Amino acid sequence: MTVRDKIITTATEMFLKFGLRSVSIDDICNELRISKKTFYSYFNQKEELIEEILESMRCGHLKVIKKKTKTDDNANCIDKILKGASYFNENHHEKFGSFFFDLQKFYPDILQKHTNDADVQMYEIVKTNLIEGINDNLFRKEIDIEAMAIFLTTLKGKAVDNLKQIRKFTAQQAIDFLIDSYMRILVNENGLKYYLEAKKSKEKVK
Repeated sequence: MTVRDKIITTATEMFLKFGLRSVSIDDICNELRISKKTFYSYFNQKEELIEEILESMRCGHLKVIKKKTKTDDNANCIDKILKGASYFNENHHEKFGSFFFDLQKFYPDILQKHTNDADVQMYEIVKTNLIEGINDNLFRKEIDIEAMAIFLTTLKGKAVDNLKQIRKFTAQQAIDFLIDSYMRILVNENGLKYYLEAKKSKEKVK
């Protein structure tokens, strides 16, 4: 692991544990036993490090989701959505909730850039999934693919946050509600039958 990677990894762990505001560059350097001169040879300021961490998170999340959705070569578009959602239910919100709260409060511009970049990635994933669903006769053929991909991508983050704040849903309840709503918007009769069976099987496992 390079020094740059060590800085990113250690800073991520410290930010998640203690909060973005509480951890200084001095703290990170002391933990790694490196000089501030070494730190600044890789990052001009703390904000640049945070941006690198967010990019690393996006890539990591994308890899995990792809891995979870490709473990079964026979998985269809509905299976992939349910498996991808399970990652966020199990891990994402509980682990990163306070981190993103600090981002929103202290580094809103960085958070906005991260959100925009994440939406671009998610748009492509959703668009591919919609095409697969239509081709597999699970999603309605009349769906406007690009419009629906934009709609679903834009809705996801805000909907989860609002459900948690206004309805006091847990992260898992919010995501489950959102996925169920997505499915009922997208599926045709054949897809609805498959989705309800997959949902029932998933609930039995819990």
